[in-house]
Amino acid sequence: MATQTKITYATMTADRMEDLHRELDTAIAQVKSTFGKSYPLVIGGKEVKAASEFDDRSPIDTRILLGKFQSGGRGPVRDPSAAPKAA
Repeated sequence: MATQTKITYATMTADRMEDLHRELDTAIAQVKSTFGKSYPLVIGGKEVKAASEFDDRSPIDTRILLGKFQSGGRGPVRDPSAAPKAA
């Protein structure tokens, strides 16, 4: 795997602006592809679906659904110390 140069505003020169913008555009496209996805709880390394889930929306634009997350109640997380103890 090729090592990529980390470009930041502190380390960048004017001739690297196109690189920065290209990398940002690529990262934004990758993140947008995950919008609206449903995410499970992960307990003891296993994916768990709860009885209900909630929407998480962008604080900048609430029309954008970032993802759906499980509403962890007493059922799936009854004993939060069980998974670490088992490990």
